[in-house]
Amino acid sequence: MPDLPRLAVSIESAEKALRHFHNKGNEFRFVGTSNFLRYEKQYESWVQEAAKGLKQLFTTTQFADEFLNIPQQAVIEGENPQDRRERVFYDDLNTRLEILTRLTETLSLYVSTITAAATTRQEPIEIIHLICSRFHSVVRQLRNRREARATLDVQDEYDVQDLLHAVLRIYFDDIRQEEWTPSYAGGASRVDFLIKEQQLVIEVKKTRATLRAKELGEQLIVDIRCYKSHPDCKTLYCFVYDPDGYTANPKGLENDLSGVEEGLTVKVEIFPKH
Repeated sequence: MPDLPRLAVSIESAEKALRHFHNKGNEFRFVGTSNFLRYEKQYESWVQEAAKGLKQLFTTTQFADEFLNIPQQAVIEGENPQDRRERVFYDDLNTRLEILTRLTETLSLYVSTITAAATTRQEPIEIIHLICSRFHSVVRQLRNRREARATLDVQDEYDVQDLLHAVLRIYFDDIRQEEWTPSYAGGASRVDFLIKEQQLVIEVKKTRATLRAKELGEQLIVDIRCYKSHPDCKTLYCFVYDPDGYTANPKGLENDLSGVEEGLTVKVEIFPKH
């Protein structure tokens, strides 16, 4: 059996590139059935650009060749030539988008020793970003166990914390849970995860019907104020798991709450991206 292709770049860089190619190709879905022929040249340019990118991301041309050499669609007897060209166009597009999606979701299979070592040299905040950005893919994979075996189905915030804790163990040895922060406004708060050596705290939220953008923002503001007084917290990473898309403007919330204030670096990120 031939060896699998290996990543020639970091997982984070590969994921970013694959999402770029996918998003650019996805724009062709909306050209409309009446004028899609006008976009054929742009479409071919996208195909060549994405194929060139795949050659650069992996150590072999296997995926680039697969992306380029889509099987020809069968001719349907009596089909109108215009209808056929339209059908072939969209079938071809969907097949190529599926290839990019599959690669994005299975990148960890192609990590080489070099790229794995590069990942371990990343800053802790970069590692946590990578884990959280891939968290939803892990959740979906866990639901598909062989022979319908029991699994962890992430339904609430405690499930998010348990699964995240397990994955963090790959990179960090000393992870402390639920240490009390100093009281704020008459109350106190618990830290979800403290990585003491790096003076980094991870706060976990999961959106739900009763915890949407407004309430979520209010909770995070209070949490940020609490963590300013924590002696072991210099960086606060807030991971918001939003699988159902309850946050209408995630980028706005991230931008409003991320930054540096009174010596505390705050990074708020909402995943998955919808």
